[in-house]
Amino acid sequence: MLKQYDAIIIGAGASGMMAAITAKRRGRHILLIERNDQIGKKILVTGNGRCNISNKNVVQDYHKPVHYFGNNPKFVLSVLNQFGLEETLEFFHDLGVEFSEEDEGRLFPISNQAQSIVDVLLYEARELGIKIAKPNTVKNLDFDNDTQLFKLELNDGQEVETRKLVVATGGKSHHELGATDAGYEIATQFKHTITPTFPAYVALSVKSPLCHKLQGVKLEVKVKAFSNVADGQGQELIAENEGTLMFAHFGLSAPSVLEISRQIAYELEVRKRKVKLEINFLPSIGEHTDNNLQEIILDRWQKNPNKTLESSFIGVLPKKVFPAILEVNGIDGKIKVAEVTKELRQKIVKLLTQYEFDIDSIRGFDEAHFTAGGVDTKEVDPKTLGSKLQKGLYFCGEILDIDGECGGFNLQWAWSSGAVVGKNI
Repeated sequence: MLKQYDAIIIGAGASGMMAAITAKRRGRHILLIERNDQIGKKILVTGNGRCNISNKNVVQDYHKPVHYFGNNPKFVLSVLNQFGLEETLEFFHDLGVEFSEEDEGRLFPISNQAQSIVDVLLYEARELGIKIAKPNTVKNLDFDNDTQLFKLELNDGQEVETRKLVVATGGKSHHELGATDAGYEIATQFKHTITPTFPAYVALSVKSPLCHKLQGVKLEVKVKAFSNVADGQGQELIAENEGTLMFAHFGLSAPSVLEISRQIAYELEVRKRKVKLEINFLPSIGEHTDNNLQEIILDRWQKNPNKTLESSFIGVLPKKVFPAILEVNGIDGKIKVAEVTKELRQKIVKLLTQYEFDIDSIRGFDEAHFTAGGVDTKEVDPKTLGSKLQKGLYFCGEILDIDGECGGFNLQWAWSSGAVVGKNI
Protein backbone atom coordinates (compact mmCIF):
# COMPACT_ATOMS: atom_id res chain seq x y z
CA MET A 1 0.00 0.00 0.00
CA LEU A 2 1.31 3.43 -0.96
CA LYS A 3 2.06 5.86 1.86
CA GLN A 4 -0.62 8.55 1.78
CA TYR A 5 -0.29 12.25 2.62
CA ASP A 6 -2.92 14.97 2.89
CA ALA A 7 -0.80 17.03 0.50
CA ILE A 8 2.47 16.65 -1.38
CA ILE A 9 4.38 19.80 -2.32
CA ILE A 10 6.98 19.68 -5.09
CA GLY A 11 9.64 22.32 -4.50
CA ALA A 12 11.04 23.61 -1.18
CA GLY A 13 11.72 27.16 -2.21
CA ALA A 14 10.02 30.25 -0.77
CA SER A 15 6.48 29.43 -1.91
CA GLY A 16 6.79 25.70 -1.25
CA MET A 17 8.09 26.17 2.29
CA MET A 18 5.38 28.71 3.05
CA ALA A 19 2.70 26.37 1.72
CA ALA A 20 4.05 23.45 3.74
CA ILE A 21 4.30 25.36 7.02
CA THR A 22 0.86 26.95 6.59
CA ALA A 23 -0.77 23.60 5.81
CA LYS A 24 1.03 21.74 8.60
CA ARG A 25 -0.11 24.34 11.14
CA ARG A 26 -3.64 23.42 10.10
CA GLY A 27 -2.97 19.80 10.95
CA ARG A 28 -2.26 18.49 7.47
CA HIS A 29 0.09 15.55 6.90
CA ILE A 30 2.64 17.00 4.44
CA LEU A 31 5.44 15.66 2.26
CA LEU A 32 7.79 18.24 0.78
CA ILE A 33 9.93 17.15 -2.18
CA GLU A 34 13.12 19.07 -3.03
CA ARG A 35 15.51 18.21 -5.85
CA ASN A 36 18.49 20.01 -4.24
CA ASP A 37 20.42 18.73 -1.24
CA GLN A 38 19.39 21.86 0.68
CA ILE A 39 16.26 23.96 0.71
CA GLY A 40 15.93 27.57 -0.37
CA LYS A 41 18.94 27.86 -2.67
CA LYS A 42 17.28 30.67 -4.61
CA ILE A 43 16.39 32.46 -1.38
CA LEU A 44 20.09 32.53 -0.54
CA VAL A 45 20.97 34.57 -3.64
CA THR A 46 18.15 37.12 -3.36
CA GLY A 47 19.08 40.68 -2.47
CA ASN A 48 22.74 39.92 -3.20
CA GLY A 49 22.71 37.33 -0.44
CA ARG A 50 20.83 39.56 2.01
CA CYS A 51 17.27 38.48 1.07
CA ASN A 52 15.07 41.39 0.01
CA ILE A 53 12.12 39.71 1.68
CA SER A 54 9.39 42.18 0.63
CA ASN A 55 8.65 45.82 -0.07
CA LYS A 56 6.57 48.36 1.85
CA ASN A 57 5.08 49.53 -1.45
CA VAL A 58 3.42 46.17 -2.10
CA VAL A 59 0.34 47.53 -0.30
CA GLN A 60 -0.39 49.52 -3.47
CA ASP A 61 -1.01 46.20 -5.22
CA TYR A 62 -3.94 45.28 -2.98
CA HIS A 63 -6.23 47.37 -5.19
CA LYS A 64 -4.35 47.61 -8.48
CA PRO A 65 -1.33 45.58 -9.63
CA VAL A 66 1.24 48.38 -9.85
CA HIS A 67 4.34 46.23 -9.42
CA TYR A 68 3.27 42.95 -11.04
CA PHE A 69 3.19 41.63 -14.61
CA GLY A 70 1.76 38.75 -16.61
CA ASN A 71 -1.08 38.26 -19.08
CA ASN A 72 -3.47 39.01 -16.20
CA PRO A 73 -1.72 41.01 -13.45
CA LYS A 74 -5.05 41.47 -11.61
CA PHE A 75 -4.73 37.82 -10.65
CA VAL A 76 -2.51 38.93 -7.74
CA LEU A 77 -5.28 40.98 -6.08
CA SER A 78 -7.13 38.12 -4.39
CA VAL A 79 -3.90 36.48 -3.25
CA LEU A 80 -2.29 39.62 -1.79
CA ASN A 81 -5.51 40.59 -0.04
CA GLN A 82 -5.61 37.21 1.68
CA PHE A 83 -1.98 37.26 2.75
CA GLY A 84 -0.11 40.50 2.23
CA LEU A 85 2.76 42.48 3.70
CA GLU A 86 1.41 42.69 7.26
CA GLU A 87 0.78 38.95 7.42
CA THR A 88 4.23 38.23 5.96
CA LEU A 89 6.05 40.41 8.47
CA GLU A 90 4.04 38.92 11.32
CA PHE A 91 4.84 35.39 10.09
CA PHE A 92 8.58 36.05 10.08
CA HIS A 93 8.50 38.13 13.26
CA ASP A 94 6.99 35.11 15.04
CA LEU A 95 9.92 33.07 13.72
CA GLY A 96 12.35 35.58 15.24
CA VAL A 97 13.21 37.77 12.24
CA GLU A 98 13.43 41.57 12.56
CA PHE A 99 13.55 43.86 9.53
CA SER A 100 15.11 47.08 8.33
CA GLU A 101 13.77 49.28 5.54
CA GLU A 102 16.02 50.64 2.81
CA ASP A 103 15.61 52.71 -0.36
CA GLU A 104 12.28 52.48 -2.18
CA GLY A 105 10.66 50.46 0.60
CA ARG A 106 12.90 47.40 0.33
CA LEU A 107 12.80 45.21 3.44
CA PHE A 108 15.72 43.09 4.64
CA PRO A 109 16.37 41.00 7.76
CA ILE A 110 18.54 43.06 10.11
CA SER A 111 21.02 40.18 10.10
CA ASN A 112 21.68 41.11 6.45
CA GLN A 113 21.88 37.39 5.70
CA ALA A 114 19.51 35.44 3.48
CA GLN A 115 20.67 32.38 5.36
CA SER A 116 18.69 33.69 8.35
CA ILE A 117 15.45 33.32 6.40
CA VAL A 118 16.28 29.82 5.24
CA ASP A 119 17.31 28.82 8.76
CA VAL A 120 14.09 29.98 10.44
CA LEU A 121 11.94 28.31 7.77
CA LEU A 122 13.84 25.05 8.12
CA TYR A 123 13.69 25.23 11.93
CA GLU A 124 9.92 25.74 11.84
CA ALA A 125 9.46 22.91 9.36
CA ARG A 126 11.41 20.57 11.65
CA GLU A 127 9.52 21.72 14.74
CA LEU A 128 6.23 21.00 12.97
CA GLY A 129 7.45 17.61 11.81
CA ILE A 130 7.20 18.26 8.07
CA LYS A 131 8.83 15.43 6.17
CA ILE A 132 11.26 16.72 3.53
CA ALA A 133 12.45 14.28 0.86
CA LYS A 134 15.75 15.70 -0.44
CA PRO A 135 17.55 15.47 -2.73
CA ASN A 136 14.71 13.87 -4.63
CA THR A 137 12.58 14.25 -7.75
CA VAL A 138 9.35 12.87 -9.15
CA LYS A 139 10.09 9.97 -11.48
CA ASN A 140 6.48 9.13 -12.38
CA LEU A 141 3.20 10.91 -11.70
CA ASP A 142 -0.33 9.68 -12.40
CA PHE A 143 -3.84 10.52 -11.30
CA ASP A 144 -6.22 7.67 -10.49
CA ASN A 145 -9.73 8.68 -11.55
CA ASP A 146 -11.32 5.91 -9.48
CA THR A 147 -9.67 6.84 -6.16
CA GLN A 148 -9.16 10.55 -7.03
CA LEU A 149 -5.57 10.23 -5.84
CA PHE A 150 -2.28 11.44 -7.31
CA LYS A 151 0.23 8.61 -7.30
CA LEU A 152 3.92 9.50 -7.34
CA GLU A 153 7.04 7.41 -7.73
CA LEU A 154 10.10 9.28 -6.48
CA ASN A 155 13.62 8.98 -7.76
CA ASP A 156 14.74 7.25 -4.55
CA GLY A 157 12.12 4.53 -5.01
CA GLN A 158 9.46 5.84 -2.64
CA GLU A 159 5.86 5.46 -3.79
CA VAL A 160 3.38 7.91 -2.29
CA GLU A 161 -0.12 9.22 -2.95
CA THR A 162 -2.23 12.25 -2.08
CA ARG A 163 -5.48 14.05 -2.85
CA LYS A 164 -3.74 17.44 -2.99
CA LEU A 165 -0.66 18.05 -5.13
CA VAL A 166 1.13 21.42 -5.10
CA VAL A 167 3.54 22.50 -7.84
CA ALA A 168 5.99 25.02 -6.36
CA THR A 169 8.96 24.28 -8.60
CA GLY A 170 9.75 27.87 -9.56
CA GLY A 171 10.76 29.19 -12.95
CA LYS A 172 13.64 28.58 -15.36
CA SER A 173 16.13 31.09 -13.99
CA HIS A 174 19.37 29.85 -12.41
CA HIS A 175 19.77 26.28 -13.61
CA GLU A 176 22.77 25.95 -11.30
CA LEU A 177 20.39 26.41 -8.35
CA GLY A 178 18.13 23.60 -9.48
CA ALA A 179 15.78 25.25 -11.97
CA THR A 180 14.23 22.81 -14.45
CA ASP A 181 11.16 22.43 -16.67
CA ALA A 182 9.68 19.83 -14.31
CA GLY A 183 6.86 22.07 -13.06
CA TYR A 184 5.81 23.04 -16.56
CA GLU A 185 5.81 19.37 -17.57
CA ILE A 186 3.47 18.51 -14.69
CA ALA A 187 1.19 21.40 -15.63
CA THR A 188 1.00 20.33 -19.27
CA GLN A 189 0.42 16.71 -18.21
CA PHE A 190 -2.85 17.94 -16.72
CA LYS A 191 -3.71 20.01 -19.82
CA HIS A 192 -2.63 23.41 -18.50
CA THR A 193 -1.44 26.09 -20.90
CA ILE A 194 2.03 27.56 -20.43
CA THR A 195 2.27 31.17 -21.60
CA PRO A 196 5.60 31.95 -23.29
CA THR A 197 8.42 32.08 -20.75
CA PHE A 198 11.37 34.45 -21.01
CA PRO A 199 14.11 35.85 -18.76
CA ALA A 200 13.29 38.95 -16.69
CA TYR A 201 15.59 41.39 -14.90
CA VAL A 202 18.51 40.45 -17.09
CA ALA A 203 21.35 42.18 -18.92
CA LEU A 204 21.25 43.03 -22.63
CA SER A 205 23.55 41.80 -25.38
CA VAL A 206 24.64 44.59 -27.71
CA LYS A 207 27.10 44.44 -30.58
CA SER A 208 28.79 47.81 -30.27
CA PRO A 209 32.47 48.79 -30.19
CA LEU A 210 31.56 51.36 -27.54
CA CYS A 211 30.73 48.57 -25.08
CA HIS A 212 34.16 47.04 -25.56
CA LYS A 213 35.94 50.36 -25.15
CA LEU A 214 34.03 51.25 -22.00
CA GLN A 215 33.91 47.79 -20.43
CA GLY A 216 33.51 48.14 -16.66
CA VAL A 217 32.57 51.84 -16.76
CA LYS A 218 29.51 52.89 -14.74
CA LEU A 219 27.59 56.15 -15.05
CA GLU A 220 24.19 57.66 -14.41
CA VAL A 221 22.00 57.84 -17.52
CA LYS A 222 18.45 58.02 -18.76
CA VAL A 223 17.33 55.12 -20.96
CA LYS A 224 14.47 54.78 -23.43
CA ALA A 225 13.57 51.56 -25.24
CA PHE A 226 11.72 51.59 -28.57
CA SER A 227 10.12 48.68 -30.37
CA ASN A 228 9.74 48.50 -34.12
CA VAL A 229 6.04 48.54 -34.98
CA ALA A 230 4.90 46.12 -37.69
CA ASP A 231 4.17 47.22 -41.25
CA GLY A 232 6.56 50.14 -41.15
CA GLN A 233 4.46 52.16 -38.73
CA GLY A 234 7.47 53.59 -36.92
CA GLN A 235 8.60 53.00 -33.37
CA GLU A 236 6.80 52.60 -30.06
CA LEU A 237 8.24 53.72 -26.73
CA ILE A 238 7.95 50.60 -24.56
CA ALA A 239 9.91 51.60 -21.46
CA GLU A 240 12.11 54.27 -19.95
CA ASN A 241 14.19 54.49 -16.83
CA GLU A 242 16.90 56.49 -15.13
CA GLY A 243 19.77 55.08 -13.09
CA THR A 244 23.14 53.39 -13.25
CA LEU A 245 24.39 51.91 -16.53
CA MET A 246 27.38 49.60 -16.74
CA PHE A 247 29.16 48.68 -19.94
CA ALA A 248 30.22 45.04 -20.26
CA HIS A 249 32.07 43.05 -22.89
CA PHE A 250 28.73 41.59 -24.02
CA GLY A 251 26.67 44.76 -23.85
CA LEU A 252 24.79 46.67 -21.15
CA SER A 253 23.91 45.95 -17.54
CA ALA A 254 23.09 47.57 -14.14
CA PRO A 255 19.69 48.81 -12.88
CA SER A 256 18.94 51.35 -15.63
CA VAL A 257 18.52 48.53 -18.17
CA LEU A 258 17.82 45.58 -15.85
CA GLU A 259 14.67 47.25 -14.54
CA ILE A 260 13.19 47.58 -18.03
CA SER A 261 14.59 44.33 -19.42
CA ARG A 262 11.24 42.55 -18.98
CA GLN A 263 9.53 44.87 -21.46
CA ILE A 264 12.48 44.52 -23.84
CA ALA A 265 12.52 40.73 -23.51
CA TYR A 266 8.78 40.56 -24.18
CA GLU A 267 9.19 42.49 -27.43
CA LEU A 268 12.15 40.39 -28.56
CA GLU A 269 11.07 36.95 -27.37
CA VAL A 270 7.28 36.99 -27.61
CA ARG A 271 6.35 39.68 -30.13
CA LYS A 272 9.48 39.02 -32.24
CA ARG A 273 10.14 42.71 -32.73
CA LYS A 274 13.43 44.56 -32.92
CA VAL A 275 14.28 46.85 -30.03
CA LYS A 276 16.45 49.95 -29.98
CA LEU A 277 17.85 51.55 -26.84
CA GLU A 278 18.41 55.29 -26.63
CA ILE A 279 20.84 56.54 -23.97
CA ASN A 280 20.99 60.06 -22.59
CA PHE A 281 24.44 60.43 -21.04
CA LEU A 282 23.53 63.84 -19.62
CA PRO A 283 20.22 63.29 -17.79
CA SER A 284 20.86 66.16 -15.37
CA ILE A 285 21.25 68.70 -18.16
CA GLY A 286 20.14 66.75 -21.21
CA GLU A 287 16.43 67.33 -20.67
CA HIS A 288 16.84 70.75 -22.19
CA THR A 289 15.83 71.26 -25.80
CA ASP A 290 18.57 70.65 -28.32
CA ASN A 291 18.99 74.37 -28.86
CA ASN A 292 19.35 75.11 -25.16
CA LEU A 293 21.77 72.25 -24.66
CA GLN A 294 23.83 73.43 -27.59
CA GLU A 295 23.99 76.85 -25.96
CA ILE A 296 25.13 75.30 -22.68
CA ILE A 297 27.86 73.37 -24.49
CA LEU A 298 28.85 76.38 -26.57
CA ASP A 299 29.15 78.50 -23.42
CA ARG A 300 31.31 75.78 -21.84
CA TRP A 301 33.59 75.70 -24.86
CA GLN A 302 33.82 79.48 -25.20
CA LYS A 303 35.21 79.69 -21.67
CA ASN A 304 37.98 77.23 -22.59
CA PRO A 305 38.43 77.58 -26.38
CA ASN A 306 41.85 75.90 -26.44
CA LYS A 307 40.67 72.67 -24.86
CA THR A 308 40.65 69.63 -27.08
CA LEU A 309 37.23 68.26 -27.90
CA GLU A 310 37.95 64.94 -26.17
CA SER A 311 38.85 66.65 -22.89
CA SER A 312 36.02 69.16 -22.95
CA PHE A 313 33.59 67.05 -20.92
CA ILE A 314 35.93 66.14 -18.08
CA GLY A 315 34.03 67.04 -14.93
CA VAL A 316 30.71 66.14 -16.54
CA LEU A 317 31.31 62.58 -17.73
CA PRO A 318 33.76 59.88 -16.60
CA LYS A 319 37.07 60.57 -18.31
CA LYS A 320 36.96 57.62 -20.74
CA VAL A 321 33.38 58.07 -21.94
CA PHE A 322 33.41 61.09 -24.26
CA PRO A 323 36.71 60.23 -26.05
CA ALA A 324 35.35 56.73 -26.70
CA ILE A 325 32.08 58.11 -28.10
CA LEU A 326 34.03 60.40 -30.41
CA GLU A 327 36.39 57.66 -31.60
CA VAL A 328 33.65 55.12 -32.29
CA ASN A 329 31.77 57.69 -34.34
CA GLY A 330 34.79 58.82 -36.35
CA ILE A 331 35.12 62.26 -34.77
CA ASP A 332 38.60 63.71 -34.22
CA GLY A 333 38.90 64.33 -30.48
CA LYS A 334 42.17 66.24 -30.83
CA ILE A 335 40.69 69.34 -32.44
CA LYS A 336 40.18 72.40 -30.30
CA VAL A 337 36.62 73.18 -29.25
CA ALA A 338 36.92 76.59 -30.91
CA GLU A 339 37.14 74.73 -34.23
CA VAL A 340 33.92 72.75 -33.78
CA THR A 341 31.33 73.65 -36.41
CA LYS A 342 27.65 74.10 -35.70
CA GLU A 343 26.88 70.91 -37.62
CA LEU A 344 29.40 68.92 -35.57
CA ARG A 345 28.07 70.42 -32.34
CA GLN A 346 24.55 69.31 -33.28
CA LYS A 347 25.85 65.80 -33.97
CA ILE A 348 27.62 65.69 -30.61
CA VAL A 349 24.48 66.81 -28.78
CA LYS A 350 22.57 63.94 -30.35
CA LEU A 351 25.29 61.44 -29.49
CA LEU A 352 25.29 62.57 -25.88
CA THR A 353 21.51 62.64 -25.42
CA GLN A 354 20.19 60.08 -27.91
CA TYR A 355 22.93 57.50 -28.36
CA GLU A 356 21.41 54.48 -30.08
CA PHE A 357 22.08 50.80 -29.47
CA ASP A 358 20.38 47.97 -31.33
CA ILE A 359 19.59 45.20 -28.84
CA ASP A 360 21.00 41.98 -30.24
CA SER A 361 19.40 39.75 -27.59
CA ILE A 362 18.80 39.37 -23.89
CA ARG A 363 21.06 37.28 -21.70
CA GLY A 364 19.75 33.82 -20.83
CA PHE A 365 17.83 32.27 -17.94
CA ASP A 366 21.03 31.43 -16.05
CA GLU A 367 21.72 35.16 -15.67
CA ALA A 368 18.11 36.24 -15.14
CA HIS A 369 16.79 37.07 -11.70
CA PHE A 370 13.23 35.96 -12.53
CA THR A 371 11.19 34.02 -15.08
CA ALA A 372 8.32 35.79 -16.82
CA GLY A 373 5.43 33.73 -18.17
CA GLY A 374 4.31 30.35 -16.88
CA VAL A 375 1.09 28.52 -16.04
CA ASP A 376 -1.81 30.49 -17.52
CA THR A 377 -3.67 32.13 -14.64
CA LYS A 378 -6.98 31.87 -16.53
CA GLU A 379 -6.89 28.17 -15.68
CA VAL A 380 -6.27 28.72 -11.95
CA ASP A 381 -8.72 29.83 -9.23
CA PRO A 382 -7.39 33.15 -7.85
CA LYS A 383 -9.01 32.52 -4.45
CA THR A 384 -7.42 29.11 -3.79
CA LEU A 385 -4.74 28.79 -6.52
CA GLY A 386 -6.30 25.44 -7.35
CA SER A 387 -6.44 24.20 -10.92
CA LYS A 388 -9.69 24.69 -12.80
CA LEU A 389 -8.77 21.71 -14.98
CA GLN A 390 -7.64 19.08 -12.48
CA LYS A 391 -9.19 18.52 -9.07
CA GLY A 392 -6.63 18.58 -6.25
CA LEU A 393 -3.85 20.28 -8.25
CA TYR A 394 -2.46 23.63 -7.02
CA PHE A 395 0.22 26.07 -8.12
CA CYS A 396 2.17 28.74 -6.23
CA GLY A 397 5.14 31.01 -6.77
CA GLU A 398 7.14 31.62 -9.94
CA ILE A 399 5.61 28.68 -11.83
CA LEU A 400 2.54 30.87 -12.45
CA ASP A 401 2.38 33.59 -15.10
CA ILE A 402 3.02 36.31 -12.52
CA ASP A 403 6.27 38.16 -11.94
CA GLY A 404 7.05 41.36 -10.13
CA GLU A 405 9.47 44.23 -10.20
CA CYS A 406 12.83 43.84 -8.51
CA GLY A 407 12.87 45.02 -4.92
CA GLY A 408 11.10 42.32 -2.92
CA PHE A 409 7.91 41.98 -4.97
CA ASN A 410 8.70 38.52 -6.30
CA LEU A 411 9.47 37.11 -2.88
CA GLN A 412 6.26 38.68 -1.58
CA TRP A 413 4.38 36.85 -4.34
CA ALA A 414 6.07 33.62 -3.24
CA TRP A 415 5.11 34.10 0.43
CA SER A 416 1.56 35.18 -0.41
CA SER A 417 0.79 32.50 -2.98
CA GLY A 418 2.35 29.82 -0.80
CA ALA A 419 0.26 30.86 2.20
CA VAL A 420 -2.96 30.88 0.16
CA VAL A 421 -2.26 27.39 -1.15
CA GLY A 422 -1.37 26.23 2.36
CA LYS A 423 -4.76 27.40 3.64
CA ASN A 424 -6.57 25.46 0.91
CA ILE A 425 -4.90 22.06 0.91
